[in-house]
Amino acid sequence: MKKNFKLVKYFLIFIIIVISLIALMILSAKIPKKMIENNVIESAEYFNEKELFYEMIDNHNETKIDHYADSITLNITYNIESKNSFRSVLKSNYYGNNKKSEIDNLLKTSTNNTKYKATTEYIRYWHGTVPILRVLLIFFNIKQIYILNAILLSLLISYLIYKLIKNKLYLFLIGFIISLILTNSFVVPFCLEYSNMYFVTLIGTIILLNLLEKKKDNLIFILFFILGIITCFIDFLTTETMSLLVPLILLLVYKYKDEKNINIKEIALLTFKTIIVWLIGYVIMWITKWGISLLVLNIDLKEVVLKSVEERLGAAKVLEIGTYTKSVVLRNVFCLFPLCYINNKLLILLLFLFILYTFLFFVRKNKNTLSWLLFLIALIPYIRFIVVNNHSYLHYFFTYRAQISSIIAIVLGSYYMIDKNIFGGIKKCLKKKK
Repeated sequence: MKKNFKLVKYFLIFIIIVISLIALMILSAKIPKKMIENNVIESAEYFNEKELFYEMIDNHNETKIDHYADSITLNITYNIESKNSFRSVLKSNYYGNNKKSEIDNLLKTSTNNTKYKATTEYIRYWHGTVPILRVLLIFFNIKQIYILNAILLSLLISYLIYKLIKNKLYLFLIGFIISLILTNSFVVPFCLEYSNMYFVTLIGTIILLNLLEKKKDNLIFILFFILGIITCFIDFLTTETMSLLVPLILLLVYKYKDEKNINIKEIALLTFKTIIVWLIGYVIMWITKWGISLLVLNIDLKEVVLKSVEERLGAAKVLEIGTYTKSVVLRNVFCLFPLCYINNKLLILLLFLFILYTFLFFVRKNKNTLSWLLFLIALIPYIRFIVVNNHSYLHYFFTYRAQISSIIAIVLGSYYMIDKNIFGGIKKCLKKKK
């Protein structure tokens, strides 16, 4: 009876969220084009001054800004129609011309929308940022939105740091700051495509901390379920695992950091359940998008979905040490700071890993359940790179930031693996020598 009640509760939550999000998209479609036209034109002109893929630091792909994706997003946002708004938000039409750049297409459709009408459909994603952007574009152009992004992300990061210090989660804080530095996160606010998952992850992590503080453990799985739904709604297959793994690592550390004898079954079950509810939310949101589109638009599901999935799952090499530039895993790893600024990346990486894990195995006394679990969690983004290997290979300049969770997990896992008694032993030896 309890299981049936839980399933009904999750089903109702999902239905309420989906209806609310669709209603939000339809309402935003009712905003007249004229209200956002000037700012869209200014945004297109701003893009036109830059390159399609603009590097914030010259010759460093890991600092690349994806104006290609942002131009399409603005193109869709501008071309949402007030009439038949439900079909319009599902179709996500934009003006596309393969012979021209997406910046040029955006400039043409926004300055002469009667001649350059939206004809290209982008059905496979929800495009959940459209309602937010359509409102923002009433007041701001894209340059101003980027500045607003930077301010809001800085405020969220600052508030999360405050909450972590308040809860004495200093080690997680250290890992979090290191992860932001290593993934060149200073770039993120200046691209809509990159910043979406940072917002979802930061807000989700802050909400989780509030739930833990108030001991509302019964709401934790619901939170992860909602995070899975929102991630699918907003993300473009960028760094989607962040919204699952960063809060999950925090949850495990908060609950088990002070426990010496951790119940393996208990912690494994908590981890498994959390991942599953997030995945269920994420997957059924995808299925819902395709299902509604199939019913309302009568689309060819094979053409829209299966072809897209096929393109993203194959072709790239998983791990080829000899020619690491062709390896999807190493291509993403070598975007991390400071590897991206070093010529012989492979040698430095192997040397660092050898020193780190030699040290850890020497100083550990007993296997720490939490540390091993964190190391396993750290592998998940790399599994994602391998599974969606062609996408992760082509778009490595932003997918590599999924390693934020891996870095946090490795920092924390390494610390918990260290036998704390070794430091006491070193102090005693130093005293004896004196």
